Amino acid sequence: MKRLAPNRAEILNQYGHGMPRVSPIRGGAAIYSRDKVSKGIFTGGTRPCQLEGCGGNCLRVQWSDGKCTYPCAEGLVRFRRGWRLR
Repeated sequence: MKRLAPNRAEILNQYGHGMPRVSPIRGGAAIYSRDKVSKGIFTGGTRPCQLEGCGGNCLRVQWSDGKCTYPCAEGLVRFRRGWRLR
């Protein structure tokens, strides 16, 4: 039996990189800290999460003090004003 050429997911998994999940969060969305006091804005930038076995995307969030962080989308919870860090 002839083996078919591997698809992109098989190639990435061969090298230890899973296919990142698509985030439901859109650019410009409000991201709040755990205590819901500090507010950041999702700028639209993403990168694959580096945690072993996660497979999520890290989102570039710019906070009100000008600093940027990359929290994983898997660690965000939806609430009435936007998204909150778990």
